[in-house]
Amino acid sequence: GNLYPTYLDIANFNCYDMILGAPFMQKHEVTLDFEQDCVIIDGAPIPAQDIVGDKDPHIYYHQITDKYLN
Repeated sequence: GNLYPTYLDIANFNCYDMILGAPFMQKHEVTLDFEQDCVIIDGAPIPAQDIVGDKDPHIYYHQITDKYLN
């Protein structure tokens, strides 16, 4: 067969609360800590939370961004 080096992302956005790209993860030294149920960005642990009820996931994303990253 043939090899075709390329960059490709495939994601089903209905199944994910948040998607971080590899460049962002490298720049901000992201660690996924499954034992503590958190994401560590630039050394700051951010607790994972389930979206429950009828909350809009986009609002949730901005709340996390504003609270922990600014």
